[in-house]
Order: sequence, then C-alpha cells, then structure tokens
Amino acid sequence: MLGRLAAPIIGVSDFRTMASRTKRRRELTAPPGRARSRQETPVLAFVVGGVFLAVLLALAVAYYLTTRPTGPTGAPIDGIGCDNSAKLVQQFHVHLDILYQETPVPVPAEIGVLKSCTYWIHTNDDTGVIDVGFPSAGSGRQYTLGNFFDIWNQPLSNLQVATLQVGKGQSMRVWVNGRRYTGDPAAIVLRSHEQIVIQIGPPFLIPVPSYTWDTTQYPH
Repeated sequence: MLGRLAAPIIGVSDFRTMASRTKRRRELTAPPGRARSRQETPVLAFVVGGVFLAVLLALAVAYYLTTRPTGPTGAPIDGIGCDNSAKLVQQFHVHLDILYQETPVPVPAEIGVLKSCTYWIHTNDDTGVIDVGFPSAGSGRQYTLGNFFDIWNQPLSNLQVATLQVGKGQSMRVWVNGRRYTGDPAAIVLRSHEQIVIQIGPPFLIPVPSYTWDTTQYPH
C-alpha cells in the first residue's frame, strides 16, 4: 500500500521567492500613480486655458451687446431730430478715440442710424468719425459729446464712458486736439475736425492718438 504523500516542505528561500513574485504582481497591477498625474497635467492646462478664453469671449460679447446702438426710436433726443440725411444742409466731422489701459475700444458703426431716419449726430462706420449735421443753414446751435452719447444710449461722465468704468486706483484723462481737458467730458462742444481722446488707466498711451483727416472725404 502506498503511503500518504508527504506535504512539501517550504524553506526560507521559497518564501522569499513567493514574496518577490507577489510584490512583482502588485507592481504590475497597481495604478500608474505618478505617471498618470504627469499625463493629466497638460490636460488640466488646456482646460484652464479654455475657460480663460471662454471668459474673454463672454466679456467681448457682453461689451458688443451693451454698446451697440439700441434705444433710439426716431423721436428727438436732446432736441436733436432724426431725418433723412439728405436734408442736412450743413455737416462737419469729429473724431473720437476711447482707450482702456492703452487698448483701443471701437466706437460702433451706425450709432443714430435707423431704418426710417438718421439722427443729426451719428456714425457711419467704426473708425471713430462722428458726423454732425444741421437741418438748416446758419444754425447757431452747439452740440456736445454728451448729446452724441445720449443718442448712443450710453453714459458719459468723469467716472464712466459707455460700459467702461473707472475702477479703484484708476482715473480718466481726456484730451481735445492734443490738449488735456479737465472738465466734464459730456460738456465738450463738437467742432469741425476736432479730435477727442478719452482714456482710462493707468497705463495711459502717451503721446495720445492722432487722427489724420482725409479732407477729400471729410472737408469739414
């Protein structure tokens, strides 16, 4: 009769071999901790960058939506009528620059331009040129920059220009024809080929922008 098979004896060296194999299997099946973190780092950077761009785009859209010409219905504003532009017998032009921390902010096109009529003060494009007209020859009325902003339906003061507000540690500086203006910007009287620059900073762009008039297109 065959006797029972004796249980194999496991020595110290066998325990070491088994332990080594077990450790190796754990290493092979363990999650790639640090390696995965390194792979996730650029993904996180892309996500943060995408969020930042989305915020910038949202701000740009908000500025466009809040500053584009809205509000005027054709009724007189500050006593300024809305007629067929062909009826304006006198006309001159003013240029307006708006800068926020040295960055130009465009003045929208077609401010004061409706389907049915055009206000005597309006813009045709986004170059900053403001058209100022008179319905009758020899009119002694003086228009102001505040009148233009009223037609634009935007605020103008020493603390705000359109949607741009003077923040903490900032100030507004205004130049008219290259000279500092310290009064209320809304009270600036509009004159032929006048150049108005409004800046919120610091920083401030110095020297201030200067517009070169095409006297063929804008004789006055």
